[in-house]
Amino acid sequence: MNHDIVLEVLGACDKRREERRQFMRMAGAGAAIAGVSLLGACSGGNDGPGSVTTPSPTPTPAPTATPSSDENVLNFALNLEYLEAQFYS
Repeated sequence: MNHDIVLEVLGACDKRREERRQFMRMAGAGAAIAGVSLLGACSGGNDGPGSVTTPSPTPTPAPTATPSSDENVLNFALNLEYLEAQFYS
């Protein structure tokens, strides 16, 4: 093998490695700037004109669950079996 060719290949590898490192530095810096900008945009301050009031929620009665009887549960399971049989037939 020729000594000059080996040195040329090693030089090209070093150049590509340096280019990758430079790219990673720039990409990292861009991601950091984007992250800081995103966090700055998500601040909780109210810098807009006027004040925005939020309406107070009206109290709603909590829904009560109807008790399930054994018969209802078994009918539901039977209907599921019918649907399964119809699906696979």
